[in-house]
Amino acid sequence: MKAYVGWVAMVVSIGVLISAGVTSKEWFRDQRLERQQIRHFTDSLQLGVTKDSVRQRFDMLNAKRLKLVHAEEDLWSIQTPFAFGDPNWLVLLTFAEGKLSCIRHRSVDSESTRPPEAPFDRCAG
Repeated sequence: MKAYVGWVAMVVSIGVLISAGVTSKEWFRDQRLERQQIRHFTDSLQLGVTKDSVRQRFDMLNAKRLKLVHAEEDLWSIQTPFAFGDPNWLVLLTFAEGKLSCIRHRSVDSESTRPPEAPFDRCAG
């Protein structure tokens, strides 16, 4: 009887996961393309450019799976899509007086930790 209950619990669990979309390959997606797009985008930015310039460059990137979010007036972020098993990247763009003053790459799990393969921070003096 215990084996039967265990089997039923496993089947129900798989059903729940499927209905929630967790087994979708989108959840286990390789993020190399998005990371390459982020590197290309942030490498193209110069500190001191305007918010409009940053927005135009992001739009030219045409990265359908990256999101540019204006969290605050002087703090924008770019995030890779959520995926299991691969650290999700977050780029923090800080502005001072309307000009880009800092570019930081972080893990979504920790705004203080730079992913090992991410570019180094660039911040104005």
